[in-house]
Amino acid sequence: MGNIRLVLDAGAGNLLDDTHTCQQLKNGGYIYTWKYEHVHIEMILSHPIIPLPVHMVVDGSCGLLIRVMNVGSELSLKCTAYWSEHQWITGGSNTGQYLEASIWEDDYYSVCIGTEDSEALLDRMKNKKLMPISIEDEEGLTFSDMNKIGIYLSSIESHRICQFHFYISWKRYTDHEDFDTWYAVDQQAELILEHEGYC
Repeated sequence: MGNIRLVLDAGAGNLLDDTHTCQQLKNGGYIYTWKYEHVHIEMILSHPIIPLPVHMVVDGSCGLLIRVMNVGSELSLKCTAYWSEHQWITGGSNTGQYLEASIWEDDYYSVCIGTEDSEALLDRMKNKKLMPISIEDEEGLTFSDMNKIGIYLSSIESHRICQFHFYISWKRYTDHEDFDTWYAVDQQAELILEHEGYC
């Protein structure tokens, strides 16, 4: 289907391109770790069982949970997932309540990537749920289009953990009325943590 590339940028290139450690978790997922002078990063790649209505089905799915610890004085990040090697026939933003998502289709497959939308991130910021950022409103926190989907995280507080996630789901293409992959990516981070027995 092609390659999806993930970029975590603090202003000086992709932090995920540098040396990291990798450890397999007990339920089959993997945790990747990067350590820099100003930021520590953990990313869990997991394949939790996605709860879908009985009439919906996908061929596959996975979740990415990312935790960032700001160990410096000021940190702003942009995280982007984008296609690096595929030409889709149709695609683009397809958002819902608390969901920022993009769907891509060709003659063979339908693929969707989703994350929390700006409203959901702002709610977590206000309720102190692993979103220690400083913003005045939700405008422009997330973005999605024909090529990419991502999150802006501005002014992450020092020595606090900031957590966010992406879900990816795919199936063989059927018709334009099939939203199974869209529903499959509308999940919370807890699904990944519970599946891997990680907190």
